Amino acid sequence: MPKISIISACYNAEKSLQTCLDSVASQSFHDWEHIIIDGGSEDGSVELLTANTSRNLRWTSEPDSGIAEAMNKGINMATGNWLLFLHSDDQLKSSDSLKQASRQLGGTVGIVAYRVELRSKSGRTSMIENRGWCFKTHFKTTLGHQGAFIHKSLFEKLGYYDESFRITMDYEWFMRAFRQNIPVSRHPEILSIMSDGGLSSRKDWPSLSQRFQEEKRVHRKYAASSWWSILYAVYWGIYPTYRKLQHRLSNDS
Repeated sequence: MPKISIISACYNAEKSLQTCLDSVASQSFHDWEHIIIDGGSEDGSVELLTANTSRNLRWTSEPDSGIAEAMNKGINMATGNWLLFLHSDDQLKSSDSLKQASRQLGGTVGIVAYRVELRSKSGRTSMIENRGWCFKTHFKTTLGHQGAFIHKSLFEKLGYYDESFRITMDYEWFMRAFRQNIPVSRHPEILSIMSDGGLSSRKDWPSLSQRFQEEKRVHRKYAASSWWSILYAVYWGIYPTYRKLQHRLSNDS
């Protein structure tokens, strides 16, 4: 049977953290550990963590440079062979989520991907699909990290998360896996629920603009040929203008 390490980065997340903790603690699958990497919170997060005494829970609280560093700390602390990154605004879909997924965690080392439900503050839901590797991966992430079990050995092979990225560190890492043809096993079930309050899902223009700049960096880094460099230049000449117009129209409506 696999052992699953769930890694959660958090900072001043007192309002949502308990829901995340409860969704993991309620699992019917028992061979898991929950690692919380707190960035030195100044709200009640540390007190909340202290009050949760599960033997499967380990946590640390100290300042860090952002989510990527927190995730890397979690990887170093993990003792499981499969890692799932489920942050403080996220939760597992049901108490059987890990039990159902555990049946697929084996065989060829790689990534086992599930769908992720995106839930807004108003209660509206949409879906983050697990498309695996496809043409769209050249431009956008096609896996939700809250729905992707990653074998720990891949971080030894491909390296850890690039801490110079504040938002798209998961896309940058998935691009590495894509370029190395790491196998992805895709499944239609919904594994987890993601809140739209996180950095990567914010819809205000400054946040979108920052994310686009980081995606552009990823494309420059992984342009496989001069042809791809030209294609990316055309893409970034058009895409931000399109998204800004889309953002303006959505606000007007």
